[in-house]
Amino acid sequence: MSVAVDSGQRAAQWTRFTSEAGSRFSNRLEFQPRSATPFAPQLAFHAGDGVAISSAVMPALRVTNHGNSEPEPFYQLACIDHASELVTEGHGTQRLAPAELVVCKPEAAGEWTIDQPYTAVAIHIEERLVRTHIPDPIALVGRSLELPTALNDILVRMLHACVVSPHPEQFRAASRSFARSFLQILALSPIVQARDKRAENHLSLRRVQIKNFIQRNYAQPGLSIQAVADHLGVTSRYVHMSLAPDRLTPSAYLRMCRLLAARRLLSSPAFADRSITEIAFECGFSSSSHFSTEFRKRFGSSPSSYRQSTLPDLRAD
Repeated sequence: MSVAVDSGQRAAQWTRFTSEAGSRFSNRLEFQPRSATPFAPQLAFHAGDGVAISSAVMPALRVTNHGNSEPEPFYQLACIDHASELVTEGHGTQRLAPAELVVCKPEAAGEWTIDQPYTAVAIHIEERLVRTHIPDPIALVGRSLELPTALNDILVRMLHACVVSPHPEQFRAASRSFARSFLQILALSPIVQARDKRAENHLSLRRVQIKNFIQRNYAQPGLSIQAVADHLGVTSRYVHMSLAPDRLTPSAYLRMCRLLAARRLLSSPAFADRSITEIAFECGFSSSSHFSTEFRKRFGSSPSSYRQSTLPDLRAD
């Protein structure tokens, strides 16, 4: 990819990008240029079934991720084509080699510094799928994976192949199989295997069970933390303890599952004839006003505004 941009347009393009960044990303990002003439990034995104591939041609930057107050259901495995420095809470400073893969989580605050224009590629995989191969992925966020060079190279080549070659429909059809293959190769790494073995304890397995149960049953209006605990034969306090390593509360995770489901339905033409109230009830909310408040708090717009932006031909409810 080329990063050549008319220098006369760079300032205006960069200003436009930073002003729109809040609507592009779910987490709060701050971009500090490392050169006098930053240019607008060139972004690409291919979405599939619980999996996405992204690429970006970027100017030299320091990117500060201020994180989210609520967890995102995706992990990202990213790399850039130049040496860089990554600082994350709890893990300190990592100096990454060109094309070295690193695990990221949108809500995990940190700072990434790259001192020259670069190309970044990443795969975004829903947490449930990641945990089928890596039971404790949060332990790997912001750390060096210490992958053997050959293994890292295979994974990076897989990412680049997806960025440059697929038709969107082809990627959507194969995205989940691709992600499984990617994770299976990643799981061969000694450091991943070591962490997986250490994570295979009762609490970690319960955490997976709790999340899976909530994901399957979030649409039940009366679903409570006690109901989750009763189903698994544990106490409600144990449910809270199980999710604590992921910096989650059970209520926040349940709310997140409901809001993400509602967002999918609001943007789906198949549900265009459903009212916002019906969609709120469909996703487990017992009050449309409470749903609207929580939706705006998480996504920055009302349900009706979001629906209009994704389905512009639809009349407002």
